[in-house]
Amino acid sequence: MSDMTAVITPKRDQINADDLISGPMTICIASVLIQGGTEQPVSMSFDGSAKVFRPCKSMSRVIVAAWGPDSKAYTGRSMTLYRDASVKWGGMAVGGIRISHLSHIDRDMTMMLTMTKQNRAPHKVQVLRVSDPEPPARDDAAEQA
Repeated sequence: MSDMTAVITPKRDQINADDLISGPMTICIASVLIQGGTEQPVSMSFDGSAKVFRPCKSMSRVIVAAWGPDSKAYTGRSMTLYRDASVKWGGMAVGGIRISHLSHIDRDMTMMLTMTKQNRAPHKVQVLRVSDPEPPARDDAAEQA
């Protein structure tokens, strides 16, 4: 194969940092698939989209620190994702996806995460308060009949 087109096309099955240029997005996890031995082993499907969220290793560490290692427990939990323009890849700032809020944690948390081989930096995650869905509207006319 000599055609490079396939390797430069963005992955359309996952959200990318550019999808968050207009602002953060809060997702509710529907399921988690872990495929060992791949570059991006975790795929989180979420309500309202055919795309998946594939957290980088640092954000996976944040999730495990907050929610524990059992990914089956993540279903129904929510997180807010945002674009961090300072995320580097190959020494160049290309932007990446970070987690700013998580549901199902008791208090805000700060973790030291590896940014480069020599540097670590704090990453703060805040409590995400997810409101309960509104009950369906009552049809008083139907109840009186």
